[in-house]
Amino acid sequence: MIKKVIKQLLILSCTIKIIGLFFVFNLPTAYAKFDQKRLYITNIAIPTGMAALRAHFEGTSIKKAIIQSIFGGYIMQESMKRAAKIEEKSALYAWETKLMFNLGASLCESAGYKDFTFKMDVGPVWIINQGNDIKFKFGINGVMAPILHLTQGSKFDYKKSLKYGTMVFEKKQKKNGNLYGSNALAYSTANTFVTNHDGNHSGHELIHTYQYRRNCLYPIQIGDYWPEFTTKYFKEDKWVDDTGWFLNWSLQCGWSSWRNKDKDYDIPLEQEAYYMERYRKKWEP
Repeated sequence: MIKKVIKQLLILSCTIKIIGLFFVFNLPTAYAKFDQKRLYITNIAIPTGMAALRAHFEGTSIKKAIIQSIFGGYIMQESMKRAAKIEEKSALYAWETKLMFNLGASLCESAGYKDFTFKMDVGPVWIINQGNDIKFKFGINGVMAPILHLTQGSKFDYKKSLKYGTMVFEKKQKKNGNLYGSNALAYSTANTFVTNHDGNHSGHELIHTYQYRRNCLYPIQIGDYWPEFTTKYFKEDKWVDDTGWFLNWSLQCGWSSWRNKDKDYDIPLEQEAYYMERYRKKWEP
């Protein structure tokens, strides 16, 4: 009973924060007013608030949970800064960045619990390690996204996939630079993305795949609102409910439509990615 109450409080807290962000980010352009402060709020403050709440209800040290989550959030933030320039870097640099981000996300996710669990998505598969126990599970969105790309005529690019540690697809370009079948130069779905043959804008899209991982920190997955989703259809022993990205992205797109904004520039997920891309020269040597 207590655990159920904790979960409902976490869901309520996350929902309020996400709705609040839509009003905070009611801005005319992608870059407007998105600053380091909002970066701290998104990657450090919100995960830390959730960690403190978990620790309170789990009966663990709130101080330890806060410190752990701040450290994890800082790692996530710095990893996203590295990702902005990743297409110009080596595969080793890309994998270091991915491992860093997933370590930071796992620190935030475990903060407030007694045991640390490391989780990392590699394409459709999730690696989950707790102590000496290693499990491999499929991500729901992680499996559906590649299927969607293939049905839309995208070609799997194994070289870029090996470099970035997630599934990357390729499409031909129109004369205006946009990819066939879309109005974008590149685009992502969950933890996968599509670019042109040269892999332009990979850094920007890779940041979106990190946002997908960050969304998994919170109890805003479909299974949190519809329990049968993970107890009957996608059982937790084989699947990871990674649908928080889909709910978050859909809600933000709905908000942009309601406010007559551009979902490719004005929603918080895009604002953060463009902010990282714009300031990469400041952060990168």
